[in-house]
Order: sequence, then structure tokens, then C-alpha cells
Amino acid sequence: MSNRAARRKSLTEIDRLQFVQDATDAHHRLAPYLIALSPLSDDYKAIQRLSQALRTAIRDVTADDPEWCKVKPGAYPGR
Repeated sequence: MSNRAARRKSLTEIDRLQFVQDATDAHHRLAPYLIALSPLSDDYKAIQRLSQALRTAIRDVTADDPEWCKVKPGAYPGR
């Protein structure tokens, strides 16, 4: 019998960065659908749930919000 390698309990830093990049790319590929659909449609709501799941997964893995959720400096006048 061959021994199996033990699986890691968490992502490496490089894996974490790659995961965030992959999830961010997926989110950006969903954006055109959200722009084209009515927010009241079932398809829009399904795609929005998927986008929310990506956001939650990034938060769970990194303990930080995805870049697309962060307010950029200068986004609000007077701040």
C-alpha cells in the first residue's frame, strides 16, 4: 500500500492570492449579466447570489473584503 500525502488544513499565501484573483475574475465576468438584466428578474437574483457567495468566500479565506467592495479614496467628495 502506498501512503497518501496528508491534505493541508488551509491555503498557502500563494494559494490564497490565486484564489482571490480567480474569484475576482469570476465576479467581473458576471458584471455584464447584472448590467443587462432587470434587478427584479429571477436570473438577476440568481447571479447576484453567486456574486455574493464569491464575496463571502473571499472574506472567509482572507478575513478582508474583496477589492471591488472597498471604497476608493476620493470616491466621496469631502473625504
